[in-house]
Amino acid sequence: MLGLLRRVGVAALLLAAGVARADNDPAGAGEPRDVNELAATHPTGARELARRFTPTPLFPLRLRLNLAERWLSLAIAQRDYGDALSACDAVEALGTALSEPATTAFAQLRRGAALYELGRFQDARRELTRARVALRDAGCTEHEARCAHNLSLALGALGDYAGALAEAERAVASRMAAGDDDEIRVKALTAYAATLLRIGDVEGARRAAQAGATVAEGRPESEAIEAFGTLGQTRAQVGDTEAASDNFRHALDLAMRTGAHRSASIALMNEASLRRSSGELCLALAAAVHAVALAHDEPSLRAYARFEEGATWLALGDFGAAGAALAEARQVAAGCQDADLQLGCLIEEAVLCRRASQFEEALARGLPALAFIERSSVGLSDELTTAGRAQRARLLQVVIGAAGAVGPEAAWSIVERCRAVALLSSIGGKRA
Repeated sequence: MLGLLRRVGVAALLLAAGVARADNDPAGAGEPRDVNELAATHPTGARELARRFTPTPLFPLRLRLNLAERWLSLAIAQRDYGDALSACDAVEALGTALSEPATTAFAQLRRGAALYELGRFQDARRELTRARVALRDAGCTEHEARCAHNLSLALGALGDYAGALAEAERAVASRMAAGDDDEIRVKALTAYAATLLRIGDVEGARRAAQAGATVAEGRPESEAIEAFGTLGQTRAQVGDTEAASDNFRHALDLAMRTGAHRSASIALMNEASLRRSSGELCLALAAAVHAVALAHDEPSLRAYARFEEGATWLALGDFGAAGAALAEARQVAAGCQDADLQLGCLIEEAVLCRRASQFEEALARGLPALAFIERSSVGLSDELTTAGRAQRARLLQVVIGAAGAVGPEAAWSIVERCRAVALLSSIGGKRA
């Protein structure tokens, strides 16, 4: 038993140091095998080993920190963000014990990113704001672009588009000033393009997305997927359907080739939205259903795919299937404070209820959506709110029609009910 414990302890120490010996070479006389090879073939086992030995008090703090960092890297690689949060706690605590502010700051940054992936956008915003201060205090300016990029994503999900745009601009400017054509620059340009597109600056979004795609061409395929997806979205906005579809299909091919099912699901959602807007509803439904299937193990992603499916069923006139899909998507969106998805669901549900002659329900969904659109436009110049104006015009048509059908007294009672339960200001939580 003692021999077995010793072997496990030695393996943990080697893992912490970054290498692992071959099983048939217990004396360590042969060449070490890189731990990345071990993690690639047995990632769950390697992560479990690192997790179990991180708190071992008999190990020196430095080795325990190395174990915790390995645990964190493997958890993120396997997209187990709940476990990643626990690893971040361990890394931050050990970094503090070793008086390494850079280590604790980077742990906060990765915790913020993990919270975003879990759909905890308010928590992500708070943690990333804290990380920014810690990174500056520690002199880690090279990570500020990564922090700004993640903060932009969190703010955008919360509906603070002005804040998201400012952070995206900061991330892009930081990487361009450094002259780096790295992964963060590709992601920053893509996030910047997505934010511009969201607030209606289609031409600015197209330029940023094209720049991101150009930089991505010289980098690994996995980094180009999102860039080409966003470029396709900008082309779809200006009506260039074929070019947009080419971009989406290219992103889908890259995703499937690299085994990135999450990215493949997003590419299929983009294709579904494009086909729905061009009236090709059968193709849209097929793409949406495929996207749902690929997103089965990630609730927030599945919610977006179900939204696309619901919107397509609504266009096809199947109100039952549409209502079920949209209700599921909105429930998930409310749980993770995803303002964009909540808004999209409320708009489609308001349209559904109006078409189904459920006028009071149409008002109960349309009014909070209108309030959110008005609130999210604060801080944005008029020329950058094209998308918001289009949504507002569509909703006003629904709300006015529904109000006329139920009468002024009933319409006003619905407004008061919405106010009573704070629906008119609750979408996505408070703005940053």
